[in-house]
Amino acid sequence: MDLAIIDVEVFGSSTEAELEAVGIADGKISMLGSEKQVVDASDKETKVIDGEGGTLIPGFNDSHTHFASMGVSMAEYLDLGEVTSKEELLRQVEKEARKKPDGEWVIGIGWDESNWSGDREFMLKGEIDRVAPDNPVSLRRIDGHLSCLNSFALDKLDFDPEMEGYQLEDGEPTGRVMEEARYVIRQEIKPDIGQLERGIVEAADKAHRLGVTSIHDVHINKRKFKAYQNLRRSGELSIRARVYFERELLDDIIELGLMTGFGDDMLSLGGLKLFTDGSIGAKTAWVNDGYIDEPDNHGTPIWDREELRQTMARAHENGLQIATHAIGDRAVTEVLDAMEEVTSGEDKGLRHRLEHGEMMTEENLKRTRSLGMVASMQPNFIGEWGLPGGMYEDRFPEEQVEKLNPLRQVLEEGIPLAFGSDCMPFDPLYGVASAVNTPHPAQKLTPEEAIGAYTNGSAYSEFMDEKKGVVAEGGLADLALLDGNPEENPEDIASLEVTLTVLDGEIVFRE
Repeated sequence: MDLAIIDVEVFGSSTEAELEAVGIADGKISMLGSEKQVVDASDKETKVIDGEGGTLIPGFNDSHTHFASMGVSMAEYLDLGEVTSKEELLRQVEKEARKKPDGEWVIGIGWDESNWSGDREFMLKGEIDRVAPDNPVSLRRIDGHLSCLNSFALDKLDFDPEMEGYQLEDGEPTGRVMEEARYVIRQEIKPDIGQLERGIVEAADKAHRLGVTSIHDVHINKRKFKAYQNLRRSGELSIRARVYFERELLDDIIELGLMTGFGDDMLSLGGLKLFTDGSIGAKTAWVNDGYIDEPDNHGTPIWDREELRQTMARAHENGLQIATHAIGDRAVTEVLDAMEEVTSGEDKGLRHRLEHGEMMTEENLKRTRSLGMVASMQPNFIGEWGLPGGMYEDRFPEEQVEKLNPLRQVLEEGIPLAFGSDCMPFDPLYGVASAVNTPHPAQKLTPEEAIGAYTNGSAYSEFMDEKKGVVAEGGLADLALLDGNPEENPEDIASLEVTLTVLDGEIVFRE
């Protein structure tokens, strides 16, 4: 054995036996048993780690991230995630602009008006102009579906006023841009390959501290994929990455003959990522009944129905798993309608994924199950916006809020459940705690169920459930050690600490 971890409680094992030690050799779990058994089987070359009674779980597998982008944002952009008011945000933007030469971009990310005191309206161009008149400014909401720009940025980007998501009032731009219009910003502000590589490395360091050993990066372009490949080739990729390409690359993928599963255990192709609507926070999620304060606003559908069906059909017929963003109840219905037509009731074993599914009706839960789809959901959304007084209550009636993110109903319906974070925030224990401690029965899971969704559930969604996501002999040695037992004090799960992370049998983090 290369490594032995002793004096632990093993959680998420494939056996019912009580286990207290794990042996690792050649990147795989080679032995499970008592402390004595594992110690006796080790030799002078074995590194022995005392787990001090902690809980050993499979490494977390985040099924929905924007990992490369998160890393670049951490390294390059102004983090506005902790601001508590619009005034504080504008002060930080002003301070950042003073550091920049005139004409250089100021990029702010991660703000969430639902956590603010006072004025909680999205920023207007004039408000940003007052603090940063000499720099183009883009302030991206936490969900990535809305950005607020100043006049300098609007002039520089030269939007088509007819573009979907370009907000006008009395014929003048407000500075708020959503959905399709946001892609204009994305094309203007593109990190280079070097920035992406550094971002992935920095994001991986953060992942290790949180016990994450695998991620799914769900909106990949050519530059991001090249950055991942460069790191894989150089041996610097220290996270298992499953990547899903953006729609614009579908023709290239098919022409190259690439299919879901291409790659290896460190870097592999998931398939195609599609969007059908926006977000609840930006009020662009495609909903049937509108929003409390805007009853005539039903959100923003991204696709024409026939175009969605045709795109799904091409991906499905060419062996590509489809991961489709659908948040509003209307969007979910459209995705399932298209999937039924495309698959004719047969999924070809591709385990197509419904991403988010925040507004899943009972009927659509049954349809999701019958189609053999995976529900790739984000339990942290409950903690961020679904608790009493949270943002969801500003959007929908209370009785509807209690049924959003119906994790319990998903499991009861027999739908495979994979957990991810969408990087809001990137923190699996926070997500597990949100699912376990929610007051709403339609959402509530046990610690075992929640951790299972964040490990083996995510592995299932990428066809890796026989290799990882469970502590089993012969499985990949991807493990995380917690300083407590999540089942003993569920209310304290969010305060648990990761003290050790092992990836491919190597220690990548130790407290």
